[in-house]
Amino acid sequence: MENRNFYEILGISADADIAEIRKAYRDSAMKYHPDRNPGNPEAEERFKEIRQAYDTLVDPERRAWYDESLREFSGRSGQTASQQTGSEHTAEAPRQDGDRTYVMAMYALFALAFATFVMPVAGIVLAYVKRGDMGDSVYNNHADYLIKTFWGGLAGFVLSKITAFIGIGSVLLFLVSVWFAYRLAAGFVRLTDNKRMSLDTWF
Repeated sequence: MENRNFYEILGISADADIAEIRKAYRDSAMKYHPDRNPGNPEAEERFKEIRQAYDTLVDPERRAWYDESLREFSGRSGQTASQQTGSEHTAEAPRQDGDRTYVMAMYALFALAFATFVMPVAGIVLAYVKRGDMGDSVYNNHADYLIKTFWGGLAGFVLSKITAFIGIGSVLLFLVSVWFAYRLAAGFVRLTDNKRMSLDTWF
C-alpha cells in the first residue's frame, strides 16, 4: 500500500477543521468498513488506516505532535507524500513556524511586564491581531491563554490599587505578580512541548 500521510488518507487538507475531519472519516469509514467488505483484506487494512488517521487528527495534542513530526520528516528527507500531491501541505509548515514565532514573541512581551507595563500591552495587541490567522492550532490556543492572562493580571493590578488604602494592596499585588509569572512559565513550557493550555481555569 502506498505511503501516504494521515491528511491524504482522509482526503483533506492540512488545515482542515474538526468538522471536516469528522465528515471525511464518516465518508471513508462507511466505504471501507469490514462489514461492507467481507473477506476483503485490502478494505480492512484501509479501514485501519482511516481509523488511525482520524484518532490522531481529531485530538488537538496528538495532531500538533503529528504535524511537528511531519515537518521534521520533511526537513530530513526533502520530500513527503504531501509534496507529491499538492503545495498546500508544504505551505503549512512555514506558516505554523511563523505562528510559533509570534506566540513566543507574545510570551517575551508579557514577561517584560515586570520591567514596564507597555510591553504586555504590545503583547496582547499582537495576540488579538494574529490569533485569527492561526486557525484551530496549538498556537491559537496559547494566544487565547495569554489574552486571558493579561486581563486577569490587569484586573488584579487594578484591585490592588483600589485596596491599597486598607493596607492589603501590596499583598494582593504580590500575589497577582506570582500568579502572572506562574501562568507565563507554565504556558511557555507547554508551548515548547507543542501542547495546549486549559482555557477553563485561571491556574
